[in-house]
Amino acid sequence: MAAKKRITQGDIARELNISQMAVSYALRGSSRVSPELKRKVLETAERLGYRPHRHAQNLRLGRTNLVAALGLPVKDSPHTGPMMEEFCLWSLGQILKKADIDLTLRFSLEHHELYQLPPWDVDAAILLRPASQEDLQDVEAMGLPYVCINGYAGTQGLAIIPDDRQGTRIALDHLVALGHRRIVYAGTEPREPYPHFSEIVRLQTYCEYMKEHDLPILLDPEEPVTDSRKFVESVHRVGATAVLAYHTYLGVELLTAASLLDLKIPRDFSLVTFNDVYPCESVYPRLTRIMVPMVEIGEIAGNYLLEALNHSQRKGDSIVVEEWLVEGGTTGEPTR
Repeated sequence: MAAKKRITQGDIARELNISQMAVSYALRGSSRVSPELKRKVLETAERLGYRPHRHAQNLRLGRTNLVAALGLPVKDSPHTGPMMEEFCLWSLGQILKKADIDLTLRFSLEHHELYQLPPWDVDAAILLRPASQEDLQDVEAMGLPYVCINGYAGTQGLAIIPDDRQGTRIALDHLVALGHRRIVYAGTEPREPYPHFSEIVRLQTYCEYMKEHDLPILLDPEEPVTDSRKFVESVHRVGATAVLAYHTYLGVELLTAASLLDLKIPRDFSLVTFNDVYPCESVYPRLTRIMVPMVEIGEIAGNYLLEALNHSQRKGDSIVVEEWLVEGGTTGEPTR
């Protein structure tokens, strides 16, 4: 089947028996043609199904109408868990689409390339999980407006940061309210070459909280979980009644390891994790977790970029977004 022919300004001109220049003026709303001719051109364009050539249109405006999404690995990292930022990109994309702006994605196998701008021109950028000043070098050097999601920004950008300190305290308050006093922390190996700030904040806040409430630290919280089964055995051995896990993937691994050891959650120990992503609602029991509102973050990022592209952005600023608890079936009162 032959492809449908793209309607051009020349087709409109031939239909109305006028010059292509007159059609161009009419479509741009120029005062060089009469209101009556504008009306006829617009009606004919709609009837024929004319769509403006976007690239040519953007060249005239000096814009690409593209925003680059940087920091996307080819696959999820076992150290950082699922790419929950996909929810952010979805809501961000919805905001930008209303302004006729598209997201353009760049993937990379190498960390040093994750935050490099693409070889094609873009108007702005969104950076996912930047962890160092090196990650910001390219966008800062180019002077583009940008937003950092789940990471800190430089002088040209906005940082939107989930309140992991608050989220960690909410999780621990939930466990303590249920009667737990013997709570251990399950972390992962730090992301290389730089640990993500959430790894640091969640660990530090756990340690601070346990000290403030005079609660025992039964297992070294700085020792990453490299073998889920051995970790669960250690949890049982030291008599811990609850575990706070760094992210969803690790929470699922601990849930599976407990089942393999014939331990029941939450009977033998309660479990809380971070991030409301798949498969939190698909495992049994459903995971109790701290919600990081990535859809809301995407909306904030999208609106900021629209302002930035109109030259009204707040540079070097940051917004902290609240987290909250979503109760599943993995927490309950301690039984020992």
